[in-house]
Amino acid sequence: GQQLKDTMGCSASGAVTPRRVIVAPKLRWNDGTHSRSSTRLEEEEENTGHSGLSSESWDDQEYAKLWPRRTSVWEHYELGQKVGQGACGYVYRAVRKRDRKVCAVKSMPTSLVKAYGLQHEAEILGMLDHPNIVKLLEAIVAQNELLIIVDWAEKGDLKRLIRKAQASDTRFREPQLWEYGKQLSGALEHMHGKRIMHRDLKPANIFVAQDGSLKLGDLGLGRIMSSMTLEAYSKVGTPLYMSPEVLHGAGYDMRSDVWSLGCVMYELVMLRSPFKSDQQLSLYDLFVRISQGQYPPLAESSSSEFRRLVDQMLQVQPAQR
Repeated sequence: GQQLKDTMGCSASGAVTPRRVIVAPKLRWNDGTHSRSSTRLEEEEENTGHSGLSSESWDDQEYAKLWPRRTSVWEHYELGQKVGQGACGYVYRAVRKRDRKVCAVKSMPTSLVKAYGLQHEAEILGMLDHPNIVKLLEAIVAQNELLIIVDWAEKGDLKRLIRKAQASDTRFREPQLWEYGKQLSGALEHMHGKRIMHRDLKPANIFVAQDGSLKLGDLGLGRIMSSMTLEAYSKVGTPLYMSPEVLHGAGYDMRSDVWSLGCVMYELVMLRSPFKSDQQLSLYDLFVRISQGQYPPLAESSSSEFRRLVDQMLQVQPAQR
């Protein structure tokens, strides 16, 4: 655990500093002429089960104040092609007119925002400022949609890079792996320092900028922990990257993100998840593999230091990571 902290900059201990202030992200107001910061300070209560704004913020009266509506968004943005689709909305490529900046626009119906807590990603992104985390440009409510506008990742995601490496039978060089690890652990350290867990760290949620740097994104599952509660008791995320304690229902803490990072670093070397098999695995078999930490060793072509570091991230017991 200490080696992970010293080498890559990621806090493996899970220790956090209590904070009691939540700041909502910047929203564009309905006059369409300027932006001003919509800030609401709330004291978190123990076991709220909510990220960012308290449940009181979501009554009918406060809803309109926190998510102001506009009749038009596209006076400021040029909408491009649809590049993604999920259960709750779409992602588009767009261009901001005033400076021609390319960005990504995630569009979600406001009818689902309250029901499914879809405001979490905007709230969390609004609290973060790190070169290896996707940057929130603004959040807008218009025409019954919540639009989360973020920086554009020109080269797609890390999953795409891994697939290209598989197709061309090439490998990432170890200096590049160390650099990737440094960037991702630095981003996690920034999140953990604000008591925010990612909870769904995987190659598909890591984006690649034009300069080749990595940026953590898709923080919809991210959760802000209360100052009194270190673990968020919920099973979320992607099974292949889920830690044993989460699978067993023991709760999710900062060290669960460290496990997921270990899975990602392993996959960058082997071009496959540590717990994926050539044969079709049942969920039970996958559960057993992850619970016991059973995975093929990293290739000998990797340095002993790198292999040891990944093995330390993939320790079954969180305290040993």
